[in-house]
Amino acid sequence: MKERQDTIRLILRHTAQIITPPLKYKVKSEIERILQDLVRFEFIKGAKVVWEEPTVYKELGELDAVIKKKEPHKIKKFTIIRGDMDGKIISYQFEDRSGMKATLEVAINDRLYQKIIKNIVVNFAIIGLFSTVLLCVVIYFYYYYIVASILRLVEHIRKIRTEETLKPVVLEKGPKEIIELVQVFNELIENINKYRNHLEKILEQWKSEAVKAKSASQAKTKFLANVSHEIRTPMTAAMGMLEMLKEESSLADKEKLRHLEVALKSLGALIEETLDFAKLEEGKEEIKEETFNITELGKEIHELFEIEAQKKNLVFEVFISLDIPKELRGDISKIRQIIINLISNAIKFTDKGKITLRIFPEKVGEKFIWLHFEVKDTGCGIPPSELEKIFNPYERLEDLYNKPYPGTGLGLAISKRLAELLGGKLWAESEGLGRGAIFHLLIPLKRAESDSPIQKTPPKKLKGKVLLAEDNPVNQLYFKRVLEKLGLNVEVASDGLEALNVINEKHFDLIILDIRMPGLSGLEIVKRIRKKGISIPIIALTAHSVSEIEKEALASGFDDFLQKPISREELAQKLAKWLS
Repeated sequence: MKERQDTIRLILRHTAQIITPPLKYKVKSEIERILQDLVRFEFIKGAKVVWEEPTVYKELGELDAVIKKKEPHKIKKFTIIRGDMDGKIISYQFEDRSGMKATLEVAINDRLYQKIIKNIVVNFAIIGLFSTVLLCVVIYFYYYYIVASILRLVEHIRKIRTEETLKPVVLEKGPKEIIELVQVFNELIENINKYRNHLEKILEQWKSEAVKAKSASQAKTKFLANVSHEIRTPMTAAMGMLEMLKEESSLADKEKLRHLEVALKSLGALIEETLDFAKLEEGKEEIKEETFNITELGKEIHELFEIEAQKKNLVFEVFISLDIPKELRGDISKIRQIIINLISNAIKFTDKGKITLRIFPEKVGEKFIWLHFEVKDTGCGIPPSELEKIFNPYERLEDLYNKPYPGTGLGLAISKRLAELLGGKLWAESEGLGRGAIFHLLIPLKRAESDSPIQKTPPKKLKGKVLLAEDNPVNQLYFKRVLEKLGLNVEVASDGLEALNVINEKHFDLIILDIRMPGLSGLEIVKRIRKKGISIPIIALTAHSVSEIEKEALASGFDDFLQKPISREELAQKLAKWLS
């Protein structure tokens, strides 16, 4: 059919070349003869030509109008038909240089081809019907001999799922393969019954081991709490005495003390990392929301690391997007811990160039905003294959670098877990060694309900009489001196019994109690004070993690917490809340 259609188009093209002159000069007899020649083909039923006069007739008509001989001539259309035009129409359009346009059409006789197509359709229908019947017969026998046996096996499996002792399958007839499958299944059931009894004995042993593991975990938690307390108490004394020495020393000695302060802070950071990771492993970290100003956080971070960056001749920049709301709500302490960790690593692994902290909104909603923190450095870089490894606990890539770097290998592991605890994520990017690295922190935060400014500047002077109950002599000296410099009248008690006696005899505007003291603990003292109706503010001084004792302390009657070690500014800020 395609070949025939191509042949017809070739005939039409040839006919158009022959018929063009007669059409141009309107030689009707010659046009009819040419169309009649087309109809003589057995597969052409009729032929038709439609054409317009050449544009020269229009031009002559316009000339007649100019000489006012007659109206302008309009181009006419002519049609000549030969044969029957009923059937499939194939047309061919053409024109000549004089502007004459014409269309040549032929009607095709498709009865033979339609009959062939009809026969093909009927044959396919018969074959399809026969195939369907054959397929149904095959499916029936397949179902009866194979599927039915498998379904009986499945039904038996459903029944034995709730049975304590599995029973074998009984199958009397079926294909050889299915019978062999059932035999293997029965052997499997026999082995399952055998090992189930063995597993029950193992589970009993595991339960016993689980009880022992729980006891060990509780002992570990208690040990970490004690270690935390015993470490923070001397660290508080050391940092306190260092502050006092710096005030009384000459410039030369202050430089030496500054090195000592850096060493103590590094030691404190290592200890805190270890304890923080232990708490995360135990799942004891909690989220505490508070309102904070993102601009103040940026300034605080910049001031904290500016000097350290200058010592290594590095440029440290902080950029904060103006699209971030002034105040947000979230666990700022954990966010600050992650950012400090990332920038500390950036400075540690960068010898030249710059470090940039960018803070910008990733997604902004009506009540929430996703904040993106980006820390970029020009340091030694990380191989792309090692980017996930750096977040594993205790993992260090020392073999890749020319010199060793200090640290525990816990910082990034803690940061990643804190980010996940806050509902965010932390990841790194690097093109390889020597190409720097970019760390990304994405955290969801709430919009603050009000735009009231956050007061963080610690007061220089306070008024009031304070009782300090602390059993460590060095801490007594440090806290007493700081409190007195703030303008407070301070009285010191060295143990719980002494503190309770002083409280019964004298009036105080505020009481600071160490939770763990010889004689009576701070928790017991507060309970006795509150029973007597004394409602003055009482602040817990503790070396424990506040979250571990917060519920118990609040239930006992404490109003607030001071966690060791604590700086003079933090102490003044906390006391101002209750003595302002």
